[in-house]
Amino acid sequence: MTWSHFKAGFARVLRFIINHSPPYLIHCSLGQDRTGTALAVLEGLPGADLQDVVDDYALTFANYYRIEPDHALYPEVVEQVLNELREMNGGTDVTSEDLQTAIEHYLTEELGLSESEIRLLQGKLSES
Repeated sequence: MTWSHFKAGFARVLRFIINHSPPYLIHCSLGQDRTGTALAVLEGLPGADLQDVVDDYALTFANYYRIEPDHALYPEVVEQVLNELREMNGGTDVTSEDLQTAIEHYLTEELGLSESEIRLLQGKLSES
């Protein structure tokens, strides 16, 4: 999420969403790592609960690797997305209460989106 090439591409994707009507299709080969975290951002920005974001991120691992919640590696999957969100929040753990704020901080400080772009993005994501 902090790799300059990724940030530039992600900002372009977000501005595409701002300027186009839903539906949107965002994909990669597995939907985890950068894409999974990007989707966590898109889910969390309009106000999703942290647990829902984590559960949705973990679905890829369940579908592809059969790592279900009772699997020994499941806590590592959860930690992976929490680490990304923590990084967006300046190294501090993210809660449901501050998830949206952490995402907004990432979008402004790391991706260079304006406050008005973020509000437009939230509106578009709420439509879809």
